[in-house]
Amino acid sequence: GDLSGANHALRTAAKAKMNTTTADTPRSSGTEHQGEDDAAVCEWVTSSFMYLMVNVVQYHWKSRTVLERTRALRSLNWIIKFLSPAEAPQYLPQIMATVNMAMEGECTYGG
Repeated sequence: GDLSGANHALRTAAKAKMNTTTADTPRSSGTEHQGEDDAAVCEWVTSSFMYLMVNVVQYHWKSRTVLERTRALRSLNWIIKFLSPAEAPQYLPQIMATVNMAMEGECTYGG
């Protein structure tokens, strides 16, 4: 699926949190601010990773439909891309536990 909406949401949240710009500030089209935005997103995702893991990916996992679980795992993949490589190793146990939980759930419903 197209994750441009998720990309926009992450960038907007990061900019709001880091006060680099406001959501209403007009920006030129193109990629001239891409590096600046990516740095802000990376910083915000890294500082908020566990919040994102719990509230976006893991929240009410067992009551979600397969489609909702798939979207949650895609979100996890998306936020991992913005996680600082220096900070990533400390989150590996939580990431693996989430993936394991997802695989167990699929086995339960996949019969």
